[in-house]
Amino acid sequence: MGATWRITVLTSRLLRLEWHPHGEFVDGPTQLVTSRDFPAAPFTVHDDGASLHLTTEHLELTYDGAAFSPAGLHIQLRHAAGVPYGAAWNFGDVDSTDL
Repeated sequence: MGATWRITVLTSRLLRLEWHPHGEFVDGPTQLVTSRDFPAAPFTVHDDGASLHLTTEHLELTYDGAAFSPAGLHIQLRHAAGVPYGAAWNFGDVDSTDL
C-alpha cells in the first residue's frame, strides 16, 4: 500500500486494485465483492525501487506506484493458472473474455 494506492490479494486469482489521489479507500462491501472474508492467499512482494512486483500462485502483477496507466500496471497469468500462453492485461485494456 502506498499513499495513493492499495492492492489487496483476495485470492490467488483475484486482486483488488485501488487508486485515489488523496489515499481515500472504501473498506466496506462493493457491488462485486460483498464480503472480503476470503481465506488468506499466499503471495510475495518485491519492490526494486522502480516497480512493485506481486506474485501469487496464478498471477504476476507489476506496478510503478503512479496513477494507474497502461504503461504502469500490468498483470500476467502464470502457467499455474492453466493458460500455457500466459494471458496478459494492462490497465485500461478491454477484453471480452476474463483474464
